Amino acid sequence: MTSEPAIKANRSEADQFYLRGRAAARGGQKRIAEGLLTHAVKLDPQHEHAWLWLSAVLEDPHQQAFCLEAVLRINPDSQPAQRGLRMLNEKKLLEGTAKPTTSLSQPLETVAKPVSHDHHDSWWIGSVGVAVATT
Repeated sequence: MTSEPAIKANRSEADQFYLRGRAAARGGQKRIAEGLLTHAVKLDPQHEHAWLWLSAVLEDPHQQAFCLEAVLRINPDSQPAQRGLRMLNEKKLLEGTAKPTTSLSQPLETVAKPVSHDHHDSWWIGSVGVAVATT
């Protein structure tokens, strides 16, 4: 049986990983952000904002959809998650064979890979940032 202090400790630790992941995402360090945010949702699977930001740093549309659906399971009224899924569907990015989602049971990657400073996805991170800031 899990004790209440342990649950609070996990949530607190998850919040720290979330904040660091969000900062990394805003700084364009997607790989680092992905690792930090993945750790946050492992510690607290109900962390709505960590799931939302994780969706923004992932490149695979199916993995993004998985994260956005997790947000909607936590908060069915989440406008950012609804918009994100609608956008993925409108751009027909979810057609074809679904790729398996990132396994949250896998060990986190500890070595940062070089990040391309191609800002073609910056609209997505920016819209998530605005949406999270207003929630």
